[in-house]
Amino acid sequence: MSDKVNLVEKSKAKWIDELIAKRRTMQSPMVVVETDDIRRYRQLVHQRPNIAPNAHGERWIVLETWTWKGLNEIKVDKSSIGKTGGREITYEEMEPMNCVAVCPMKQSEKNAYCNVYCNILSKAIDELSKQPTVLVIKSLLKVDDYLANVLFSVATDLRLLYRGSTIVLFLGNRNILPKAIRKHVVIVTPPKSTAEERTMEIKNAILIGILELDEKEIPAVVRALAGLNLDQIDMFLTEAGMELLHNRKIDRNLLMKKLKKIER
Repeated sequence: MSDKVNLVEKSKAKWIDELIAKRRTMQSPMVVVETDDIRRYRQLVHQRPNIAPNAHGERWIVLETWTWKGLNEIKVDKSSIGKTGGREITYEEMEPMNCVAVCPMKQSEKNAYCNVYCNILSKAIDELSKQPTVLVIKSLLKVDDYLANVLFSVATDLRLLYRGSTIVLFLGNRNILPKAIRKHVVIVTPPKSTAEERTMEIKNAILIGILELDEKEIPAVVRALAGLNLDQIDMFLTEAGMELLHNRKIDRNLLMKKLKKIER
């Protein structure tokens, strides 16, 4: 279920509208998105809206946190121009930016995790200053004093604020950031999933043959999925797809039994 961008990730989301509105209050160039759902990250990256005021055609770069590949610039799939407005991308089309590649550092070095972030962010500031740019940082896990100082500097940088650049920081919990930084950022908390999104997920699963449900049974399943985020729903339906490989379709009764075992 995760290998392609689906309708949920292309659909209009209120949390993205809220992100844009809060950035345009000109309080801070840094927006914290409080979620550990990777699908919300994908939703933002694939839609790539204009975020800052009067910042049309922003450059988008992403910091890969768990692969240690440094910064990657998102490239538009030129083959999609004229078909989808040139907005389609795939992860393979995110090319490394040599000018802001991560500094070599031994993983065993003390505080290597935070030091790498500091090296990257220090170099990224120049990129953000050149033209309106959105820097997306995925799943920051911890913040030491040195990194906190760098993030505080970025969050209060008026040069970036008025240049039209934005730093979008995905965090599982806002309290990872020190209080001094939280006071100078804007925070958006996406819903785990909406009823509309869960309906789209279920209908897509029926369409590709993973689930076997009547139309009238869909609302009950949508309600049963409430409390799960999109990533959890995706994993659940992927598991259902494995059942399909063994010639065992998932009906409503089996679905409900499996749902009860999922921790919310």
